[in-house]
Amino acid sequence: MKIKRNIVLGVASCMLLGNISVANAIYDPDMDYSNLDPNQPRIMLLKEEPLNSKPQDSVGGFHFVLVINNKGINPENTKVYQNENGFIMVPLRIIGEKLGYEVKWNGIDKPIEIMKGAQYTSIKPGEDYYFYGKMAPITLGIAPEIKDSVTYVPLQFLNDILKVDAWMDETGVITIKHEEKVLSYDITKEMMKNEEKNLQIFYPQITGYKGELLMDYMNQSLKRITDIYTKEDSYSDIHIDYQIKKMDNDIISILFEGTGKLQGIRDINIKHSVNLDLKSSNEINYNNLVINDEEVLNLLEKKALEQGLETFEAEGIKLYFEDENVVFYYMIPDDSEKVFTEIYVPKNELEGLINTEFGEKPMS
Repeated sequence: MKIKRNIVLGVASCMLLGNISVANAIYDPDMDYSNLDPNQPRIMLLKEEPLNSKPQDSVGGFHFVLVINNKGINPENTKVYQNENGFIMVPLRIIGEKLGYEVKWNGIDKPIEIMKGAQYTSIKPGEDYYFYGKMAPITLGIAPEIKDSVTYVPLQFLNDILKVDAWMDETGVITIKHEEKVLSYDITKEMMKNEEKNLQIFYPQITGYKGELLMDYMNQSLKRITDIYTKEDSYSDIHIDYQIKKMDNDIISILFEGTGKLQGIRDINIKHSVNLDLKSSNEINYNNLVINDEEVLNLLEKKALEQGLETFEAEGIKLYFEDENVVFYYMIPDDSEKVFTEIYVPKNELEGLINTEFGEKPMS
């Protein structure tokens, strides 16, 4: 059964009867709205309702309706409201799950985690701090709210944090669009194990890529971490897994992390990244990414201070890509804890300071 929603459109007068009434419309959630002309009305007049009939969940006399990727959502399950400060608040879970995110509730007074692939953010009701990856929190002017056991976020959260297109038109229809890119390859998870050395390393391999030679070169790069720790007798008790930090048709960025022992005595923390330019199959590292080393180092020092670090003393800077950020990481010299420091820099702040081309394709 189709669920239909009355939406208040405006005041119409009946010339014959002399009555003044509010015109209403039916919104059909099963209809595909992708081919409609945005300059033409989206909904049709159906019936009249007395002028004093005012919906409670309305702004400017209009009901709110959610349309996600051209599909209408049952209004009874998606209560949207405007709070006392004028912010449009939308339900987090149903929108997140419709967009393919996992929304993890960790209990009262705990952060709510929103995850999809390499994308991660967290929020906490009552606090105007929205965490995106491991960057400094972003404020949106309004904290998430819980109403009738449902978590709500401002509409702006979808644009600024989840990076999807979301807007509300003059009829109260909230349109949310996010088109997933079709990848020209897939990634499988492989494992290298050595029981004698108590070693276990997970690593990715590309499958289905159109150029077999390029795919072979890139898979060699992705598997190289196993050579580092299996061919050296000084390493033991190595346990490494990986995360896919960026995966599109231009770049694959993999971050390996783990622990182990050096010469059987000293505990070590492992952090290693492989970034692949899919156009050339070449690896991307600090040396071939950065054009102006001095300016990049100055920017990293500024970002380090913003993150609360007292000094910026880096050696052997490495990097990976995450969403629209370049994440630089390094180990502070003489750090007794041997932990890595990460600095997130939005890619647009590096414009003119980094390369966008990383060589020609190898000869087949």
